Amino acid sequence: MNIHYRARRCVSIAVFAAFAVVLIAGASTAGESEDFRFAKRLQRDKMFVAAAEEFLRFSEKYPASTLRAPALFSAGECWMQAGRADDALSSFERQLADYPGDENACRARFYRGTILKALKRFREAADELMTILEVPGSCPLEGRALLEAGECLIAAGDPREAVTILRRVSDPARYPDQAPRAGYSLAVALEKTGRDLEAEKILKETVDRYPKSPVAALAMMKLGDRASARGGYDEAAVFFRKAADDHKEDSLREKAISKLIEAARGAGDEKTVLKTSEEYLKLFPGGAGRFRAYELGIY
Repeated sequence: MNIHYRARRCVSIAVFAAFAVVLIAGASTAGESEDFRFAKRLQRDKMFVAAAEEFLRFSEKYPASTLRAPALFSAGECWMQAGRADDALSSFERQLADYPGDENACRARFYRGTILKALKRFREAADELMTILEVPGSCPLEGRALLEAGECLIAAGDPREAVTILRRVSDPARYPDQAPRAGYSLAVALEKTGRDLEAEKILKETVDRYPKSPVAALAMMKLGDRASARGGYDEAAVFFRKAADDHKEDSLREKAISKLIEAARGAGDEKTVLKTSEEYLKLFPGGAGRFRAYELGIY
């Protein structure tokens, strides 16, 4: 009988121990969830520094948690929103080092690239943005990352490499949302490498393909500047007038009409100088170019 009693007692102890383990594990999981939710509440309440600190504390307190990767990523987002660039870079770097295949790896790399760009560390930004191509699976930010990388390379003084990247992104079939701006930036990069004829061809293609895009207005302005630089003032005037008439954004129209005045002056067309100066002063009486318009056109 003692044998049966001891056996039952052993079974009871084993069951109790297993139950205790389950309770402890459940309490631990509940604690993790509550701590993570608390940090998220701080983030939603826009208490970004406090939220970032809580996410980092979470990552130290629960090193094996399945929530550690999103905690590190959220810490980086909070530091970004708090304007703490170096802390954001550090948090994203930790996340990428510990969880390179995480679902947020693509966004973390993109954020690191845009932060480095804002800090004017253009070469580093381009390199970081290009690593998005190495992220496993598809990345919805790929087109934006490559466009930003190309423009960073222009700013870093490496237009030749920028041409390679921007030519890829300017493909409307592959990157429809980025293609218009990529085409314009490609033309800028080509111009900087001395390939002026190809640059002009790309600018005209951008205007033809995307006539209502704001990028088309920038392309027309650049075409006008190029024509003026070689003494083609009548040709330049066509581009500036089209930019002013087709696009209603005030700062762009003001600039276009100012350039129209200068193009007419370069062509020796005093009648058009007067007429366009009057147009400028009527539309933009407080504009930055008003004194020039008075000088050239009226008084």
